Amino acid sequence: KSFLFDKRPLSPEIKAIKQEEYSQSLLRQMANRREKEIKQRQNRELMDHLEQVQLTEELAAQRAKYLKDKMEETLCYKTALDAQMKNRPSQLPVFEPDSSEPIFGKKKTYWLVEKRKREQDYMKHQLETAANQKREAILHQLVDQKRDLEMLQRTRKEASNKLFLLDQCKKYQRCKQCQRCMSNTGKSNLWHMNKFLQGSQLLV
Repeated sequence: KSFLFDKRPLSPEIKAIKQEEYSQSLLRQMANRREKEIKQRQNRELMDHLEQVQLTEELAAQRAKYLKDKMEETLCYKTALDAQMKNRPSQLPVFEPDSSEPIFGKKKTYWLVEKRKREQDYMKHQLETAANQKREAILHQLVDQKRDLEMLQRTRKEASNKLFLLDQCKKYQRCKQCQRCMSNTGKSNLWHMNKFLQGSQLLV
């Protein structure tokens, strides 16, 4: 059976309309994509420009700070030199060939004596401290040795009626078949043929 649809449009016209719609949609997508790419490129260029401006400003600020610090340091050095020139010591005394007292360092004699005395006291204190520490170490060592000796004697006294592990092992005979002496080197560890399995060798 077949049916006729009078009001149904022709198929080629529908396909042409759909193709036109698809074409317009694709054109719009391409335009949107192109516009989006242009905006992204513009934004990227703007960000790069802003970063360059910010970097330039930071470099200018760092250079200004460096110049300011250098100027302050120079001014500080100048002030220190001016103070040294203002408070410089007096001139050398007049030459006295037959002077009975020292000319230089009159005010430093007492200070040197006190310094030497403090150094001697400090050295004496260090020697006494080292001797005391050595004496205490020897005493601790003697106490530890005495305690270990007493513990060993007490252990021997408590175990006098008991046998140690090695002494207990001596009471029992070892298996003659597998017994090996301490000097056994290069000997076979195979069992001999027994009467139950003729020709068999068992590993131990």
